[in-house]
Amino acid sequence: MKQKLPYYEHLDGLRGLAALMVLVFHFFRHPVTAYISTDRFSKLTEFTQHGVSLFFILSGFVITRILINTQNETNYFRQFYRKRVLRIFPLYYAFLLIWYFVMPFIVSGKSAIITPFLNQLPFYTGLQNMEWLTGLVPYGPGHYWSLAIEEHFYLMWPLVVYITPNKYLKHLIILLVLLAIPLKIFFLLHDIPVDRNSFARFDQLLLGALLACYELEGALKRDNQIFKRLFQLLLQGMVLLIFCLYINQNAIPVLKETAKYTFLGLLFFSLIGLLILHPETNFYNGWLRFKLVQWLGKISYGIYVWHILVLNVAARYFTTGIIALDMGICVFLTIGIAHLSYFYFERRVQKYR
Repeated sequence: MKQKLPYYEHLDGLRGLAALMVLVFHFFRHPVTAYISTDRFSKLTEFTQHGVSLFFILSGFVITRILINTQNETNYFRQFYRKRVLRIFPLYYAFLLIWYFVMPFIVSGKSAIITPFLNQLPFYTGLQNMEWLTGLVPYGPGHYWSLAIEEHFYLMWPLVVYITPNKYLKHLIILLVLLAIPLKIFFLLHDIPVDRNSFARFDQLLLGALLACYELEGALKRDNQIFKRLFQLLLQGMVLLIFCLYINQNAIPVLKETAKYTFLGLLFFSLIGLLILHPETNFYNGWLRFKLVQWLGKISYGIYVWHILVLNVAARYFTTGIIALDMGICVFLTIGIAHLSYFYFERRVQKYR
């Protein structure tokens, strides 16, 4: 029976921080910071790339709790896909058009070269991360690979939730997460990358889905000390394992690539679980509910989509050679564009949901 789902403001704030993490990661690996003579900043900010993993866990959690809550409605599929299409695709394709047909002239002027259509095609079809399967060579915004993974998950997961009895859904999710490990080994042995491969990264979205199952059955109530302790132990264990993988990453490369994303998924799985279990007045939850952080969460999709374009333009026109100033300019411009994008474009489109 459909119920009113609780709204977790602090998780919106966490989404905003995840978007900023990715922005920081790309800032230090982009021509805008080509003047940096050493890679010390890149090493210090290496973990921020995993803001994408945090996005995946949050998406799996949010989407699955909605699907379970509406699975008995007659318009279950239509309602879900209509909302997802209107939330994702308008900005998705608007950005692509700007990237392919406007940005080359901004960055290169009259000497601009338009990307051949066959190299654009994977992005239009959501297959930009599946070159190994399609044979099409994608050339476009590199950060769009994560959007392809989410699209592929959204395409299949509603049907899985619909046909799987709720009492078996948790078991199915755990089985799929475990099967992801040999699947990653198979890909690596056949020289197929796993970092941007939908089938190799679904386990993180599935961990978010597992968290939704626990939340909907009432296991994440604030007085549940057993789950709180389990999440604390899991969080500590994942921090230790990820650290060990990092310092020994060249010892057994296959092990690192096989385990890394699952460990990261479990890290953020336990972190989000703890945030849900703790009262809203908890220090971390209270901080994530600040209006500024909430605002960043609201426009986080725009921050993620627009930040690469801002970095390209900044590298061409705004580089000062002062790291803090350059970063401030990029963050300010990205947030400003994302704000305008959300309130004057994305939100207006969503009125048709």
